[in-house]
Parts: sequence; C-alpha cells; structure tokens
Amino acid sequence: MELNEWENESTEKKEVSIAEITQLMENYRIADAEYKKLSMEVKSISVIRTEAGEALMSLLREAGLKTFSHPTLGKATLVDKYTVTTPKSHSDKAKLFNWLKEKGDDFFYTYVSVNSQTLNKLYNDTLEDNPEEEIPGLQMPGVRTSLSLTKR
Repeated sequence: MELNEWENESTEKKEVSIAEITQLMENYRIADAEYKKLSMEVKSISVIRTEAGEALMSLLREAGLKTFSHPTLGKATLVDKYTVTTPKSHSDKAKLFNWLKEKGDDFFYTYVSVNSQTLNKLYNDTLEDNPEEEIPGLQMPGVRTSLSLTKR
C-alpha cells in the first residue's frame, strides 16, 4: 500500500462531542503551559549545575587531585575521555570511509551510518522531486503524527 493510500484509507469514526474535544484541548494547554514553565526552571538549574561542576573540576585540577572523597557528599572524580568530531571535508570523509572499508564489510557496516534526520530529509526531498523514485535499501516509511495547537 502506498503512503497516500494509507492516509486516505477510511477508518471507523467515533462520534465525539465538541465538549469532549474542548476539554481535551484545555487539558493539553494546561499541561503544555506547565511543561514550558518547568522546562525553563530546568534550564536555569542546569546552568547553575554546569557552573558548579566546572568550578569543582577547576578547583580539583588546581589542587592536583583526580579524586576527592567526602564522608557525607560522596566522591568526586575527574574522568577524561577522548572525543572526536565527524570529518567535514570530502577528503577527510573519503579517508575515513576508505579506512573503514579496509577493515572489512562487518566492520564497515557497524560504524558507517546516516543520521536519521539527514535520512528523513533525503527521503522527503527525493519524494518531492520524484514521487515515483525509490531509494534502495529503505523500507516504506512509518508515519508519526504530532499535534500542533496554535492560538487563534
């Protein structure tokens, strides 16, 4: 079944009242307002937490300590991890992909990936340009429905 056929497929319809819809819209608006308020509080607390963590790390480094234990607050430990960024230039991307290919198919397909947002954009752009074109290796997309509630 094609996506447009699925969207237009008739489904059983339940009779609902305007009062039911209105009540659910009101419930959603109240919950959304509370969510936005709490999100702002979380952002504010996150800034305080980040600053306190950075100050503690800085002080531990200045003291030459990797670990500090406190009898009631627990243990603070500086943990170092390497982080890399994805290659940006075509040349660097080619070098990485060639190296992955040299390691074998299993290795290559374990580490090579396409970001899902990029893949969704590719699919939608391709569909817009040519609705008949299929992208090899992709299954029929799922559909996620979200709610958009706007003010009048």
